[in-house]
Amino acid sequence: MGMHTGPKAIVREKIHYGSSDGRSMAPRGEYTIEARGSCIGLCECDGACDFTLSFDAFQQHVVEGRIAIRA
Repeated sequence: MGMHTGPKAIVREKIHYGSSDGRSMAPRGEYTIEARGSCIGLCECDGACDFTLSFDAFQQHVVEGRIAIRA
């Protein structure tokens, strides 16, 4: 397991995302950002990807202040 030094996403509010069993809510906190094709993966420190958002949804959450970016 390597140390991630790239930008982080700070989820400030609980946000909804689609999952295999319907809609889920992502908890507040800091996540590593991973590009995954046309999606953005948000992962906690253990390296497992917790959830993904489409680029458009990620961008909308940033613009609306629900997600902040920390370099």
